[in-house]
Amino acid sequence: MVGYGSGAEAIPCRRLIIHILHALAAIGWHIHISADLTKKQWDKDSLFFKSGPPLQRYFFSITFNESDKVRIIDSPSETVTEAFKTVVAVRPRSL
Repeated sequence: MVGYGSGAEAIPCRRLIIHILHALAAIGWHIHISADLTKKQWDKDSLFFKSGPPLQRYFFSITFNESDKVRIIDSPSETVTEAFKTVVAVRPRSL
């Protein structure tokens, strides 16, 4: 579906959100909560921010694709990547 961050757009869309969150934190806007307000299949989630001191934060993305795929995008370190792989390998399939 075009424009929904899927297919060839999936990773670039997630990287864009990561960079936006990083830029906002650097000027003092921090993610407070995310919410799926309507609970419909093709709707968009909402992000709510609060103001505070500017901070340098590192954001990365974990995605759940289909029913059996999990992906980490732009991990901050190899340690985080290895921990992620370990959790995915031992997690119950119901997660």
